[in-house]
Amino acid sequence: MTLLQLDEVNVYRGDMHILEDISLGAEKGEITALIGPNGAGKTTLLKSIIGSISLESGKISFLEEEIHRKSTFDTVNSGIVLVPEERELFPHMTIEENLDLGAYPKRARENTDETLEWVFELFPKLKERVDQRAGSLSGGEQQMLTIARGLMSKPELLMLDEPSLGLAPKLVTKIFDLIEKINEEGLTIFLVEQNVRKALKLSKNGYVLENGKITFQGNSKKLLEEEHIKKGFLGT
Repeated sequence: MTLLQLDEVNVYRGDMHILEDISLGAEKGEITALIGPNGAGKTTLLKSIIGSISLESGKISFLEEEIHRKSTFDTVNSGIVLVPEERELFPHMTIEENLDLGAYPKRARENTDETLEWVFELFPKLKERVDQRAGSLSGGEQQMLTIARGLMSKPELLMLDEPSLGLAPKLVTKIFDLIEKINEEGLTIFLVEQNVRKALKLSKNGYVLENGKITFQGNSKKLLEEEHIKKGFLGT
């Protein structure tokens, strides 16, 4: 089942055509990867899905319902959550307070305690430091808290924007292991990631976005064998 579908999406910023006729889908229960160089429009695409950037044309559907005219608030309530590249934590608030804020959608409020228990199982370090201020955490710990806050909203679709950005190699491996574990528990993930090799190895299907256009798409393992991707993204 296709959970998320974009059909011929076009986005402009002033006179700049940022996204051009983008069509893609994310299947329920799977990890779908979106890769591409800096400035290709990946974050713009995510913000278009979540409703913070308006479309010039095209449509976005989630659970077979058109959502591109909805507010961000309504989109999140429908079951889509974006974990942003910038993390956007509240640094002077504690871990627990940041997590509580993630549970604001109506769909999340009824099972907050159960969700929090699940999140602490995934991120035991956060449980150990629950009263610590978010701003005092390391970069890796802040990334874990950002993902955990997204999970607190009980999403149907978790969108991750560059979750490994700026992290040490060991932490990158740990983040990808966590993403895989979250997916194995049934959560659909749309992953935008700079680490092309890891993203394509982890996902089932992938898309390549370059200069605002989808240039390659298909099975992720097959994309790893594409000469253009090998030379342009993997350095081989």
